[in-house]
Amino acid sequence: MRLRVLDASSLVTLAQAHALSLLTLLPDQALTVTEVYREAVEAGRARGYPDALLIADAFSHRWVTIADPAGQEPLPGISRTDSLVIHLAEELGAVDVLINDRTLLGKAKQRRLPARLTADFVEALYQRGRITRKRRHGLLSAFVAQGRYSEEFMKAFLLLR
Repeated sequence: MRLRVLDASSLVTLAQAHALSLLTLLPDQALTVTEVYREAVEAGRARGYPDALLIADAFSHRWVTIADPAGQEPLPGISRTDSLVIHLAEELGAVDVLINDRTLLGKAKQRRLPARLTADFVEALYQRGRITRKRRHGLLSAFVAQGRYSEEFMKAFLLLR
């Protein structure tokens, strides 16, 4: 089975767009580390974030599961949690690493991981005929409305497609 690793920001982005079910549209298994669960679900619930409940549902439906890497050492320039995400992707040979943090994206690319933005994941689903053009537009617009991406970024993103 092909494995996809997600960071907390990708889960939050999809949850805020009510789009976590997109993870079921490909045969890949979506994984993340325990620390991401703690940040996105446990800390999110404690702060009253509604997306935390949606993310918890994704775990309960097993759209996303937890796996922790053997490697635990922090990597320079990124958080401990992000270091664990990178280690997990490396150890499992992930086919995809969904990230929304530019620093983490750079670190993943530096380590030759197949990392991409959540917007790229949505675009890939559209290109494969898994979602409609209308759904794609709605999701990308939601990402901008959430403040996950700027309008300028999204315009440039779409021009490159």
